[in-house]
Amino acid sequence: MKVNELNTDGNQNILEKDILEIIRNYNKLMKEGITGPDCTDPNICHGDCCSIFIDVPKILAEEIIRQGLGKEKDFIRGDVFSFQIRIDGNTGKCAFFDKKFNGCKLHSTDLKPPQCWVYPTNFNNFENKNIKCKRANGWGIISPEKVIKAESLLQVYSNWSQAEFIIELKKIKHRLKFKFNEKSIKERLQEIKPCEFAGFKDSWNYFETLQAEGFSLQMKKYCEKFNPRCPLLPDNYFDCNNICEVVANNIIKFFNSVLDSYLEKFGSNNGDYLLMKISDFF
Repeated sequence: MKVNELNTDGNQNILEKDILEIIRNYNKLMKEGITGPDCTDPNICHGDCCSIFIDVPKILAEEIIRQGLGKEKDFIRGDVFSFQIRIDGNTGKCAFFDKKFNGCKLHSTDLKPPQCWVYPTNFNNFENKNIKCKRANGWGIISPEKVIKAESLLQVYSNWSQAEFIIELKKIKHRLKFKFNEKSIKERLQEIKPCEFAGFKDSWNYFETLQAEGFSLQMKKYCEKFNPRCPLLPDNYFDCNNICEVVANNIIKFFNSVLDSYLEKFGSNNGDYLLMKISDFF
């Protein structure tokens, strides 16, 4: 995959292999260009900055996984870049926050997401003022030249990542056909009750199903339309143990047909395509 003619200084063409080098160079420049508090000291920092969703391009996520630093489950589909780093529901922290040393697993590598270096202070501390970084004082710039260069790389990274996101978005229908653990999305639909189906989830290279909270009537209208002769309709809908093949086929076909309209109206919603919103086009 190539992303050509990005709106960057010099109109340079950025290839996939180059963006990882840009990220590595950015990390090196920031490590050498700034100084700050010891955020691994729990008396200074409680990891408050590690409780936000950070957008990352797929190529960075893939490299983190390739090096054994993370797993596919650490990333969810994004709305600006291809992915976001997952927030752990139990800790409220980024998936790469390591409580053992009170810090980021990626910080000592050259793959730390560029935004993490400057949140929440941004590139605005050239006078070395004390900036409150949640609980600790902010970082100071010790090499303005390196930080200025890093800032320009951050813009290239951002432009490339947004371009990659557009390309990934166009692959949605392909991912609907991709099998996970040898099962298609249709086969996974047929394993759940219609009252427990809440929508589709765009995952890594494939789609999964979303589980409803409690019991849902959202699928009933689809069952009535696509399989009106079902003996469990209309009164025994909640007794149905699995979505039948004819309904599974048709709900996927319908989702495909309205996907462009859904995206235009609701966006990608971090990869969650809710049945109640899909029903807007029913």
